[in-house]
Amino acid sequence: MYTTGSAAATVDRADLRGTGNGVGGAAGRTAWPAEAAAAVAALRAQTGALFERRSEHRHRYEVWATLVTDGQPYDGTTPHTIYTRDAEPRAVGFVTSEPIVPGSRATFHVTGPDGRPMVLTCHVRRCRAFRPGWYEGVLLLADEVMAFAPEPFEKARH
Repeated sequence: MYTTGSAAATVDRADLRGTGNGVGGAAGRTAWPAEAAAAVAALRAQTGALFERRSEHRHRYEVWATLVTDGQPYDGTTPHTIYTRDAEPRAVGFVTSEPIVPGSRATFHVTGPDGRPMVLTCHVRRCRAFRPGWYEGVLLLADEVMAFAPEPFEKARH
């Protein structure tokens, strides 16, 4: 298990609701709801040119994950289910069916490219509607996560 940032808590694999490794059809892939898959496909079709403006290349990385924003679960809300779409060592792109307040600090529970659970401290850089009922956003990770560097992605595909 990976844990980064001083505020992150460790979590057992059983606590990672709905996560699954989606790299190259690796073991552990959990089927996404059809609506989530359609949302990611629509976003990819809309924003192909936007990817060229990024300073770092993000690798396609599609897994279920949960995001616990500061105050959850103490404020009576449940963790957000998000669907990652791409990742690089400092950021992760995602879609979700619920709005998340930009600027929120959060703990990101995700399965890494090697299939191991990761608990990462981050903040929500962006979360905006891009089609009815769906939002796209970016998580900025508190620490550089080398599991999202190019080499781990290549190893996970083999």
